[in-house]
Amino acid sequence: MLRDGTVRVHPGAPGQIDIDVDTHGWKIGNGGLKIVADQEGNRVRFEVQEPHGFLVFDLRINRRVVIDVRVPPELDLDVTTSDGGVAIADLAGNIRLHTGDGNVEAQRPWATSRSSPATDT
Repeated sequence: MLRDGTVRVHPGAPGQIDIDVDTHGWKIGNGGLKIVADQEGNRVRFEVQEPHGFLVFDLRINRRVVIDVRVPPELDLDVTTSDGGVAIADLAGNIRLHTGDGNVEAQRPWATSRSSPATDT
C-alpha cells in the first residue's frame, strides 16, 4: 500500500505500455519500495508497495512517488490508489479510476467536441 503517490496516464504507442517510477525520499528495492509487475494475456498489472512495518518518526520527511504510464489510447484502464492523485488525458477506452484520498483528473480527446442531437419532448 502506498500512502502518498500520483499516477499519471498518457497516450503512448499502439501495442506498448511504458511505466516510469520517480521517487523522492524513497529507495526502490531492499528495505524500500517494492515494484510488482505481471502480465496475463492482454492484462498488465503494476503495483508499487511500501515496506511492511514502516514507521515515520520525523514528520518533516517528504516522501512521494510519481508513476508515469504511457498506454495505447484505446486501452481499457483500471487505476486504483490508496492515497494520491490520478490524472489521465486523451484516452478513449473504458476507464475506471479510484483513489482513497486524492484528486482525480480525467480528460478525453472528444470531451469538448462531442455533441448530442437535440430531442423534442
